[in-house]
Amino acid sequence: MQFNVPLSAKERSDRLAQIPKLKELSAEGDVAAQIKLAWELAEGEIIDADFGEADRLFRRAAAWGDQTAKIDAARFLQLRRVPSGMRAIREFALKGNSKAQFWLGWHYQSQPGRINHLRAAVWFKRAQQNGRLAGKIALLGQQFRLAPIYLR
Repeated sequence: MQFNVPLSAKERSDRLAQIPKLKELSAEGDVAAQIKLAWELAEGEIIDADFGEADRLFRRAAAWGDQTAKIDAARFLQLRRVPSGMRAIREFALKGNSKAQFWLGWHYQSQPGRINHLRAAVWFKRAQQNGRLAGKIALLGQQFRLAPIYLR
């Protein structure tokens, strides 16, 4: 979950200073560095956005077989509205991955209609049950939004 809080000058300079090291580690095959650099490229907040390079880095990281990398690659595709990303997120969520469950809930929450909002609550609940604190917080917010439906 992102709240889009503006970065302070120090945070921005600290993250910018990490980019050369991330590029170096990424070239050496460090999966965590590839994921972090890919998100920096996808967000375009610190360095210029480059979706093609971000996609390449996500795919390289996922090719190592790391589940976190696969989930982040799927999330990137989901955010870009690529259908295979949504399918992959759903598959990981059904297998019990709390991060994927949370993101699937977030997706349904952003869709119109009561059914989608109920689906969001279900996925947030599952994420919470699998140990994701953000799932609990999101579930509380979703229940608050759903309360008027039941109070009518």
